This record gives sequence, structure tokens and C-alpha cells, in this order.
Amino acid sequence: DGTDDYIQLDSKYDFIHQDSGSISFWVNPDTVDNNELIVNTMATSGANGPGIDITSKGTGSGLRVNFIDSSNNWMTNLNTPDPLTIGQWQHVVVTTKTVDGTQTAKVYVDGVLKDEEDYAPNASSAGGDMRIGKHATDPGNYGYFDGKLDEFTIWDYEIDYFGVETLYDNGNGRDPSTLQEFIQNN
Repeated sequence: DGTDDYIQLDSKYDFIHQDSGSISFWVNPDTVDNNELIVNTMATSGANGPGIDITSKGTGSGLRVNFIDSSNNWMTNLNTPDPLTIGQWQHVVVTTKTVDGTQTAKVYVDGVLKDEEDYAPNASSAGGDMRIGKHATDPGNYGYFDGKLDEFTIWDYEIDYFGVETLYDNGNGRDPSTLQEFIQNN
């Protein structure tokens, strides 16, 4: 409801410090206010980092995906050019993969790659618990997500373009043997 509802998973889902990982979910926002937090894995004590956050940038803007190091510096910042549509289901996938010391992060919306960036990973410390719908340390400045989320899924590998397309087109492209967590809200 955008007021105080969220889901919390433990820190084992901090794929930002693993060699690769993916998050996939369907989102249907009731509002697209600036800084509405969809996903956050920031630590709850000390500085905000390290972690990842996926945030609405507000009306007329898309999503912002930040990968943040233990000193609270952005390692990379992905942006989608198109705003989320209020009252419409949209599919979002964020992936990361490390090859030869360089990590590549990607964000897809409705099966289409919207942004991609390489960065130097910082594995000095792990992030905090994963929160869906709330910022770990600052829900006052980063609002609770107001809308619906469904089929929130985490993988311990990078989903490639064809996998992203399959998830979007078919809605059932999950390989249950490789899932770490699957939450379906009916």
C-alpha cells in the first residue's frame, strides 16, 4: 500500500558480491513517486552501503539500479529511459556477472535491455538483508513501494538475453532446480 508493507529475506541473497546473479519480478505500480524503493540489500548499521537498490525515479522517469560499495559509493548506476506505467504489469530483470575482474550489470524491462555498465566489483563486505518494498536504513527519504509485485525470483547466475525474453514472453521460463527463492503473491 506504499505505507509500511515490505518483505525481508536474509543476507544470503546479496548477489552483488557473488560472481553472478539475477533478480526478476513483475511490477504494477499504483504510483511512481521519486525514490520509491522496490528492492534494497543495504546493511542496516553504519553507512548505507554495500548493496543494491532498485528505485522508481518518479513521474516521467524510469528505474534506477544502484550497486553501492561498503564506503557508500556508487560502483555503477543503471537507468531505464522509460517510466513505469501506473496500473500496468511490467517485467524487470537485473543481472550481474564477473569476468576477469570486471563486473557487468544489466537491467531489462519487458524483455528489452535498457542499460548495461561495466564496473570494478568491491567484495570487501557483504550487504544486509534483502528488503522488497522498503529501504534498509532510510525509509523516510526512500518511500515504501506503492503497488503490486509478483513472481519475485532470485538466481545465483546471470540470466542471458534469451532467458530474460523467455521469462517475459512466456511467464513460466523458470528452471526450478536453480532457484534460490520464489515468491508468488496470489
